[in-house]
Amino acid sequence: YFHKEVRRGNDLFNGFTQLENINLGDSITEIKQYAFYKSSLESITIPKSLTKCGRSLFFGCNSLKTVIFEEGLTVIPSEILESCPDLEKLVLPSTLKTISKNGLAVDGSIKELILPAGLEYIDSKAFYGTTIEKLIVNCDNVQLHKDALNSCDIKELHCSKQSVFYKLYVNDSYTKLVLTGIYLKDDAVKLDFGKTYQMTVMNPTGTTTWSTSDASIATVSDTGLVTGVGTGTAVI
Repeated sequence: YFHKEVRRGNDLFNGFTQLENINLGDSITEIKQYAFYKSSLESITIPKSLTKCGRSLFFGCNSLKTVIFEEGLTVIPSEILESCPDLEKLVLPSTLKTISKNGLAVDGSIKELILPAGLEYIDSKAFYGTTIEKLIVNCDNVQLHKDALNSCDIKELHCSKQSVFYKLYVNDSYTKLVLTGIYLKDDAVKLDFGKTYQMTVMNPTGTTTWSTSDASIATVSDTGLVTGVGTGTAVI
């Protein structure tokens, strides 16, 4: 167990070969960089009391399989999980705001990763050399560095149509795209005068209410049946 801060040097457990699990307690607030550098650590839970940790915290932990961040940490520092090829489970804190450069470059594969709703920025090469089996994006408004997804393979992506991830991967043949949230099946429909088209809501929750921005161009019924009545563009 540790109290308040693990501050002894920059490599407290550097190279420990008998360290498989560790209990950090519930009062630790900071861990310095390289604390577990190339140790034999296999799993760890970062308590919610931790608000700051140094870069390269688990660098070279070849046996590390599970890392769980409880809520509290707002920034994933650089290279925190670099060269952790056996990592399988990674849970990010709901309080996370920033993933720093090379922050989650594990040089291996992550089975499932959920980006929390409050995430605001992902820096350059954040997932460099990483394969993500399933990425769930809950942060529609996150900003990405232009190289944020450089050398990162995403096999299955779950996101909304409003997400920047959707725009990046909608035409990617390698990545299976699964849309989340409520959206219309068709982005645009062209109708001749008097013709109709049935709109379809995907992933509906509750009752759907339909409206048109201009009834002189297109009308819509209570069931989503659109009728073309004039020339121009209307939003349904």
